[in-house]
Amino acid sequence: MTLSSDAHDKLTMQFHFKPLDEDGNVQSGVPSYMPNGKAAKQLHGTESLIFGLLSGACSTILFQPFDLLKTRLQSPPPQLRIGRSLYAMGVYVVRNEGVLSLWKGTIPSLLRVVPGIGLYFYFVQLLSTTTAKVSTVMPFGFRYVYIGFLARALTGMLFLPLTVLKTHAESAHVHRWSLGNTVRMLITKGRFGALYAGMLPTLIRDAPYAGLYLFLYRMQLSSAQLCFEDPPFWVHFGCGLSSGFAACLITQPFDMVRTQMQLFPDANTSMRSTFKATVRQGGWPLLLTGFLPRVIKKSLTSACSWTIFDVLSAHASRPAL
Repeated sequence: MTLSSDAHDKLTMQFHFKPLDEDGNVQSGVPSYMPNGKAAKQLHGTESLIFGLLSGACSTILFQPFDLLKTRLQSPPPQLRIGRSLYAMGVYVVRNEGVLSLWKGTIPSLLRVVPGIGLYFYFVQLLSTTTAKVSTVMPFGFRYVYIGFLARALTGMLFLPLTVLKTHAESAHVHRWSLGNTVRMLITKGRFGALYAGMLPTLIRDAPYAGLYLFLYRMQLSSAQLCFEDPPFWVHFGCGLSSGFAACLITQPFDMVRTQMQLFPDANTSMRSTFKATVRQGGWPLLLTGFLPRVIKKSLTSACSWTIFDVLSAHASRPAL
């Protein structure tokens, strides 16, 4: 479908990225609009960071059990014979380890996700500066893909060691987990490089996910604004869920490979060899192991994060990103 110039301008205006100067402040003289197209105050980079921190903390604590079950499904103990059912794994964990065990890994998750989401929103805001002048010549929507991809890649590289620690905390192969002991074990076993195990599949999983998600989310929300002058929160949330499902499905194989490389770095030294070994062990469907808990967790987390962020932005009488 080809957009007319008026429709293109309207949709672009509704979700205009605000350029920042070198100090992280929004450039003056650049028009910005609320979701209903009305002029509004600009969103400061620091506010992007704070709103991102709040949304990240809420979604991380709420949906941590899905992350733990996904990790358990992708790396079950050899003696466990319950298959790869999400329900069966959940029942097994609760019966043998207690309900609170579903929140194992919450501390490294909070250390990684909360500042990570805050920085991600800040990078999204900051990267808008570099694309402001070329936004008119970019294919419509590609700017969202570029900004989401690069912002997530930068954030992912900074917080990868915490991702590795979180994976170990959630795994059934690690007993009596503690942050200090795991760090010492990883450094002793593989030096500092062990804290960056699985970097390539992690980036291939997360950066495209963020780019695809931001593109699909903003495009759907833009379309929804043709029906709603100011879309309610459930429209934001619905757009977030569908965007998360599509982005998760495309990037799921890399999540399976990442888990194997981070839990068993000695046996999985490269992404290519891990990919081949996984397919050889259980065929192509094995690469989709853990998709259900991941799509539930990621879709809900992303939808909550962006919905909370947009609602806070609107409540502050400022536009969403």
